Amino acid sequence: MTATLSEIFATTVARFPERVALSAGDLTYTYRELDMRAAATANALAGEGVRPGDLVGVLADRGPSAAIGLLAILRLGAAYVPLDPSHPAERVRFILDDSRVRVVVGPTAGAKALGLGIRLVDPALLAPTSGRVAAASTDDSALAYVIYTSGSTGTPKGCLITHRHVCRFLDAFLQLVEVNEHDVWSVSHSLSFDVSVSELWGAWATGACAVLVDSETAMSPEAFLELLSSRQVTVYSQVPSVFRFLALACHRAPRPLRLRYLLLAGESVDLPTVSSFLADVDQQQGQLLTAINLYGPTETTIYATAKILDSKTLQGQVRSPIGHALPHLTVEVCDPVGRPVEEGVTGEICVSGESIALGYLNRDTLTADRFRTKPTAKGVVREYRTGDLGRKSADGIEYLGRNDDQVKVRGFRIELAEIEFWLRAVSGISDGAVIARPTRAGAHVLVAAVVSQAAAGVDAETIRRELSRSLPAYMVPDIVRSLPSLPLTPSGKLDRRALAELLFPRRPAAAPPPAEPKDITC
Repeated sequence: MTATLSEIFATTVARFPERVALSAGDLTYTYRELDMRAAATANALAGEGVRPGDLVGVLADRGPSAAIGLLAILRLGAAYVPLDPSHPAERVRFILDDSRVRVVVGPTAGAKALGLGIRLVDPALLAPTSGRVAAASTDDSALAYVIYTSGSTGTPKGCLITHRHVCRFLDAFLQLVEVNEHDVWSVSHSLSFDVSVSELWGAWATGACAVLVDSETAMSPEAFLELLSSRQVTVYSQVPSVFRFLALACHRAPRPLRLRYLLLAGESVDLPTVSSFLADVDQQQGQLLTAINLYGPTETTIYATAKILDSKTLQGQVRSPIGHALPHLTVEVCDPVGRPVEEGVTGEICVSGESIALGYLNRDTLTADRFRTKPTAKGVVREYRTGDLGRKSADGIEYLGRNDDQVKVRGFRIELAEIEFWLRAVSGISDGAVIARPTRAGAHVLVAAVVSQAAAGVDAETIRRELSRSLPAYMVPDIVRSLPSLPLTPSGKLDRRALAELLFPRRPAAAPPPAEPKDITC
């Protein structure tokens, strides 16, 4: 793999100038056209004073401006900082202030809606440039992007990722998925979620087409399924909680599909849902679909491990198997002082190797806490402590959830993910989640939120009885409440904080109780 992302794109433009690089609604851009659009935007950014090493904002609106903008920024030797319009304006303002971004690329309307009051370059207003802007002299140690993730203190933290990190990832990733210029990748994630990097660059590194999925389509299982069919998508990446609804839509109303790869990442995978979807699609399209469970925090540059979900894996598994490390990384399960634990022992998942982030922008103390150097036979390597719990097995690593998803109830330490697995397996339940709610006495009670399938009347007693078949009594939720849907973060993950607020909203004592959620407590 070449040294920088800009070099990768330039190589692809030279090889496949007339192949479609990007599709968004009714708009399509060949590699040559996309290159010209990026050149015009790079010219405009240079005119605004953008120089190598600068951080430049990109309004991550899932439109072509974002894709054009990031290519232009990288061409100048700068790094992009995604700004998601769906996030609260206060969060966007914090990111701008923390990163000291002074120029933003994106649609004029989007910038005005956020009230940014900052210099803006709108690619849609620029005429394509036929000549290439002279690329800045950039080596692979330069920053490529800074993605902000949630922080335990309540303020987001910017993760520093270089060209080398992404290129090493692509080297390993493209050994895992055997793709070429004839593939079509769906791009349904915001630039503020690093899965978008694998979606865009998986396509652009191989001369394939990247199909941008707008927000409305991304949140509608039926509309998304229709897009996968009509655009003949072959590589589909998704968060498991969102995929679950698309799988149900596919089962109810099948569409002709050409999928070759289903890439699941970001959460624990519901294996029965994957098994059912594979059966539906394989029967329908007459060719095998490969499903892969991928794991990796932003700090490890997208994905760190992979597990192909074959029939053997899908039978009888309770935990979410994340498999083995990709070739450029080492993944271990460690005790609190960083020593690898034996097979079968629960510990913290720690990742080291060539794609570990530089750290967090302006957060030296936090960087020192989460990242450490580690001596190995090959020399000193950089390691990231993920905060995720795992356990080694013969098939790789089992993901057991977050440290903060592990709670103590009635003296027993439990993982909420295990309860949620069995909750979703109850007949008539399409989705479910569990939180631990503290009591005045300092103990915890388990509260389950369930989403019932249409016309399915599932009462709390039935749910608790079904759970008791698979779980010990102390893991059966004390309270079961019905919701029309579970709250999700902008990246499609379960929003536990919002769920707790929805189940137990703070309100004045005189205020009437809300109509939702419906309490079906036994």
